[in-house]
Amino acid sequence: MNAAATRDSAGRAFVEMYDTTLRDGSQQVGLDLTVEDKLRVAAALDALGVDVVEGGWPGSNPKDKEFFARAGELPWRNAQLAAFGATRRPNRSADGDPDLETLLVAKTPIVTLVGKAWTLHVDEALRTTREENLAMVADSVRFFVREGRRAVFDAEHFFDGYAADRSYALACLSAAAEAGRCLTTSCVSSGTSSASSRPSGSGCTAITTPPARLRTRWSRSARARRMCRGRPTGTASGAATPTCSP
Repeated sequence: MNAAATRDSAGRAFVEMYDTTLRDGSQQVGLDLTVEDKLRVAAALDALGVDVVEGGWPGSNPKDKEFFARAGELPWRNAQLAAFGATRRPNRSADGDPDLETLLVAKTPIVTLVGKAWTLHVDEALRTTREENLAMVADSVRFFVREGRRAVFDAEHFFDGYAADRSYALACLSAAAEAGRCLTTSCVSSGTSSASSRPSGSGCTAITTPPARLRTRWSRSARARRMCRGRPTGTASGAATPTCSP
């Protein structure tokens, strides 16, 4: 679970809690959630006071597709639902991209797009130019903003990318932020990044996702604050974060 500081329409700062239990949290070996399970978990997170519930990747499997089709059955009171997917494919338009269209059909108010921020992955995995990758990020964000959705850009392996090429990693975040109503996230996808790879004084505002851990941080929701207590817990950087009691 991640926390992001943002501002409302009046310019007041607050913290949003973004939960990834239904995607990241359900990928462990031996865990197989049914659609009914996912709906119950989503309802529990909404009751807790979580601001954003990431429901999964609607284009990845029939189960997630059904979940998003049925998510409207829930009496959402606190949370907004987010669909997870990827930026458009190289050398094609965002309009008509099948993966983006699948996210659009999910009809969620928030769409989270994972994209490359490490030059190694741009060069070797995408096998495209670095300029094209920046365009992929910007075009995909712009596509959903135009459709009235709020976009979240998940910069995959950001800290590895930052260590390899600081200016390019930050350019990926800028491409997303400048394309429209978009929040950028900096994700540690595997292992723990070394201290030297973490931005310091870079002017980069982002969510940091701890690897393979669930951390519930303070929400602007009064109910969530009442249900959580500040129990010191180690993170990758050694800082203590509040966690929900069992």
